[in-house]
Amino acid sequence: MYVNPNKRKDASNVRWVLQYCKPDMWRVGVSLVLFTINDTMAMTMPLLSGFIVDKIIIGKQHDLLLNVCVLMVAMMIVRVGSRYIYQLLMEKFGQNAVYRLVSDEYEKLHSLDFTYFNHTRTGDIMSRMTSDTDAIRHVLSWVSYMALDCVVMFVFALVIMFSIQWQLALALMAITPFLFWLARLMGKNARPKFLAIRESFARMNSMVEENIEGNRVVKAFVREPFETQKFDKCNEDYFNCNITLAKNTQKYMPWLDGMGFALELVTVGFGGWLVLNGSMTLGAFVTFNSFLWMLHMPVRMVGWLINDWQRFNAGCVNIRKLLTQESHIDLPSASEKNVKVKGHVTFEHVDFAFPDDLDSPVLSDIDLDVPEGTKLGILGETGSGKSTLVSLIARFYDPTRGRVLIDGKDVREWPLEIVRNQVSIVAQETFLFSDTIAGNIGFGLPQKRGKLQRIR
Repeated sequence: MYVNPNKRKDASNVRWVLQYCKPDMWRVGVSLVLFTINDTMAMTMPLLSGFIVDKIIIGKQHDLLLNVCVLMVAMMIVRVGSRYIYQLLMEKFGQNAVYRLVSDEYEKLHSLDFTYFNHTRTGDIMSRMTSDTDAIRHVLSWVSYMALDCVVMFVFALVIMFSIQWQLALALMAITPFLFWLARLMGKNARPKFLAIRESFARMNSMVEENIEGNRVVKAFVREPFETQKFDKCNEDYFNCNITLAKNTQKYMPWLDGMGFALELVTVGFGGWLVLNGSMTLGAFVTFNSFLWMLHMPVRMVGWLINDWQRFNAGCVNIRKLLTQESHIDLPSASEKNVKVKGHVTFEHVDFAFPDDLDSPVLSDIDLDVPEGTKLGILGETGSGKSTLVSLIARFYDPTRGRVLIDGKDVREWPLEIVRNQVSIVAQETFLFSDTIAGNIGFGLPQKRGKLQRIR
């Protein structure tokens, strides 16, 4: 695995994700340099606009117009180019991190025992592998630099505005605390709603997967209308969860937008009055008004960024639960290689109950001795534990009491790979992978799949 899941368990979600980002941190460094160039160009453009009004239009220094226009065009080209490159770098940064994360998730799934899959819906697993990881990628690739962009723009715009006209800037600052208060309320209410959406989406995924896999059973019992109604209920629940989140956004976003427009109203009204009184030049007003979008844009973006951040946190919680899930099967180190199992199987006073229901034993005090080369048939009613009994030999589960021995050695002391390589299983229900017929027949012989003659 790329990252040890048991390392830094108590770390915040950001610190945990950054473990997957380390090999690509150089991309962040280059992006920061380009980001600085981009924002420097953005900060300079309004100053040039004010210079044109005061010096060229009002001051009638027309000979400077061409030079200033050429400079502005050059700065715009540099700004667009730098932004394009660092956006590509950040997207690659996020994609690489998620690639490592998904690889760890998939490897972890293969290390878990049957108990986990018996009690975890397929939709939950698919949701963690797809939508949850995409929420993390979105934050790494886009939200990260957009949040930084908003902060830098907001702070530097305020500094320049105060240097131009502190009274007008102070009037705008009187409005901004309400904006951040609204944004905080919006984010606080959004988090549980995102968790509910994730849960509902997982339930819907599970139902679709079960109906696709069990379509023959559904058709055989003519249960299509019933299953359609069940899906409609899941779909309606998912719809309602999203509507609840949308209502939360609807509740706060108009106020956030309204506060943003209030900034423009104060600038035009109070700023215009200052220009008429001679306390502010027209060029300074144009410059000030040009910086206003650097206040307004972060205000409008903060609500969406908070929503994306809550999706990120919800995704991290789900994925971290998967990666830190403990298997009930202890794995001894595979120090022995190419060990041949003879096949003498012994059960000594074996009890077994599933981990989530230890008070309801499936097997009780089983004694069994099957010498090498012996054939044994096990009969019993449906649900009596026949499959469970055989599953203990291959260590799909471990007994809750007693021992299962292979060639006189406790099966728990054998390396798991050796045991399962030596135990052949013909499942009651077959499963075909999306592969050729030969590939499915030779699934257990990967080193010999090329020798099709044996498979034929």
